[in-house]
Amino acid sequence: MLQKQDGLSAALSTLIFKSLLFFFAFLKHIIIAGAIGLTVKLDIFYMSIAIIGVLVSSWSHVFDVIAIPKLVNYIKLEKKIEIENLVGGFLSLSLIISGLILAIFLIFPDIIAYMAFGFSEEMKNKLSDSFFWLLPAILLFLPLSLAGSILKAKREFIIYYLYEILASIIVLLSIYFYLNNSNVLYWSYSLSITIPFLIIFVYINTSQIFWFKNPFNKEILNLLTLVPLLFLLHGSNYLFIFSDRFFASFLGSGDISAIAYATTIIIIIPSVVGVPYYFLTLYSDESELSNKTRKVNDMMSLVIFFSIPSIVFMLFFSDNLISILFERGKFTGKDTLKVFSILQVFSVMIIPLLLQRAIDQIFQVENKLHIIVYRTIFGLTLNITLNYIALYHLKLGVIGIALATSIASIVVLVLSLISLHKLKLKIFWYRHLKWISWLIFCNFSIILFDHLIIVKNLPNIIELIIVIPLFLIIIPLSFIFYKGHERGLIEIVLKRMIGR
Repeated sequence: MLQKQDGLSAALSTLIFKSLLFFFAFLKHIIIAGAIGLTVKLDIFYMSIAIIGVLVSSWSHVFDVIAIPKLVNYIKLEKKIEIENLVGGFLSLSLIISGLILAIFLIFPDIIAYMAFGFSEEMKNKLSDSFFWLLPAILLFLPLSLAGSILKAKREFIIYYLYEILASIIVLLSIYFYLNNSNVLYWSYSLSITIPFLIIFVYINTSQIFWFKNPFNKEILNLLTLVPLLFLLHGSNYLFIFSDRFFASFLGSGDISAIAYATTIIIIIPSVVGVPYYFLTLYSDESELSNKTRKVNDMMSLVIFFSIPSIVFMLFFSDNLISILFERGKFTGKDTLKVFSILQVFSVMIIPLLLQRAIDQIFQVENKLHIIVYRTIFGLTLNITLNYIALYHLKLGVIGIALATSIASIVVLVLSLISLHKLKLKIFWYRHLKWISWLIFCNFSIILFDHLIIVKNLPNIIELIIVIPLFLIIIPLSFIFYKGHERGLIEIVLKRMIGR
């Protein structure tokens, strides 16, 4: 087995391997964009994935996080029997839940297709037919997520990231070689779940028994009371996505796809940085309130450091990136402008996307999930309400949907941060505000340079060639000349990167 990783190693592994993961994922989207474009066919696919997200993937995150704190503790105490009962029980339970969800898709596919209420009858029929090819993914998504939580609890993050990269490569190769197959988007997704699960299942069993146990043993029953709250909490992320696509189903062809492409780009930084992937384990290891407070605030400082330059880039320069990556074949310049306009609105969500799940995990570890249940319900209600107002009263179309989601995400984050005081976790607001102000000041110089010095209407690739080096210069300077705590924090990260 691989040696477990510490916090900074986990963060660096996340950055490196998630970057590779998105490289392969973007190759997939590039191929799809050129061959299909923002069309009805792609709308149906992204709606099917949104439905799978609500009914299946939301459960996966429950299994992903519910057992980690206890599993971390058992691993530290080397309680082998308890580990096997906990892991085996959840494996059995995950397959029971997956089997029940699978039965619903088999028996009621037409009814589930009506979740895309704005689709025409023909589109609903195609959506219903697509579920057949997603059945293996529906069955194995939860067990795979459980296997991932075991790897994260044991701090074997590299193995976790490698199987995610393998999944992306499987989809990429399937689409590249079978692009003319009408169902390739669906069965390649199922393959990307099935093959990694089989490999990880064998890998985990080389060091411990990863097999079926009583799904209602004492270890499991002690945690089951958390399931409803965790499902509501983590399912809310997928309900946000689904509500966007639900309202977009009433709009024109390609609008769901445009939202999906903008979402794919906006989550690059949150997914590459991957705070939730390692923060739960690091926070669970701490018992002293002072250490917990330090880790939470350091995590926020790093989130801010990654977020501000990312927001600036998405707001002012991402149209060049979209054009270079996707604008070929059936993906037109008009499609680029549509995705860019949505992405500009979504850009402010980078901070909530980076912070929200990590904050939710804090409440989970502290057994205070009830504190954020009302906040989650409020956020979902606000998102749906704002979507309705933007679409039917303000007539803002797909931009209104993006705006509604961004506002709701920011409101939810603010409420979550305020709630941390109930855990006696002090947020260093003044320190973070100074850090944010400094980063905005530094990155604003890039915007001025672009508009005042760089000649307008340069080719996209030329502008990126000029702008990206500016970011690479300004970002290091932004902490080198900063006198606050964050300078030392980033220096530690950089020293670990170069092996000092």
